[in-house]
Amino acid sequence: MKHAVRLAVLTLVALLPWELFAVRAGVATDAAGLRVQLGVGWALAATAWIPQLWLVEPRLSTVRPVLLAAAAIALGALAGGLPALVLLVLFAWTAREGSAEASAVAVRASWKPVAIAVAALLAIDLLAPLAVQVALVHVPAKKPPPSAFAAGRAYLRVLVAVLVVWSPIAATLVARAGGRARVEARASSRG
Repeated sequence: MKHAVRLAVLTLVALLPWELFAVRAGVATDAAGLRVQLGVGWALAATAWIPQLWLVEPRLSTVRPVLLAAAAIALGALAGGLPALVLLVLFAWTAREGSAEASAVAVRASWKPVAIAVAALLAIDLLAPLAVQVALVHVPAKKPPPSAFAAGRAYLRVLVAVLVVWSPIAATLVARAGGRARVEARASSRG
């Protein structure tokens, strides 16, 4: 229970920039403003993996290695989608192992469960904005009233709430992925 409370508090801290964006969002006054808010929501969801990597084993000493790993993953995304996905899987345990290099070595021993956990993390991160948008944003095509555009602010707030709830679960899935293989690999390297 103590670990769950600690992880919940650290999740609020890790996602603070996302939360501030949602709380400070104003009400859109037109369709263009609503589209911007929807785009911002997708960007927030598409970058939620960064704090989620740190939440795998959140320690102050691992903030820098996780940010360096995130930068490498982002560069991989610029090179094309596949390098970013491979790097995201390899660097998934950066917070736990203390560096991206150590994470890559540890993940290689049991990469399949880690890849599945990372796929689940990304799937929920990217399905969340779609689900929230479908549930909350209903703007009539002809002459929408100004109140219809208020859905953009609600969309951002609910989306970030979903990410705050999902992030510790996602981090726990990644942390526990390949647990038995990781323990066996460490035992064989010591013995």
